[in-house]
Amino acid sequence: MKEGKVKWFRDDGIGFIIEKGSPDKPVLVHYSAIAQDKKFKTLRAGQNVRFKTKKILGRDVATYVEPI
Repeated sequence: MKEGKVKWFRDDGIGFIIEKGSPDKPVLVHYSAIAQDKKFKTLRAGQNVRFKTKKILGRDVATYVEPI
């Protein structure tokens, strides 16, 4: 899995992750990809995460995000 930090995450469940070593390629993240047992899934700016990605319409999108 890749590692990075959350750049920002909005209350509507959309945000971006910056992968370690790739600051020029932000990865889109949707709340549905967050691995948490909570009803309200969220991330904080600056939070460290592990994640998996998939190319969707030519863009890297997080498919699994695990806060660390």
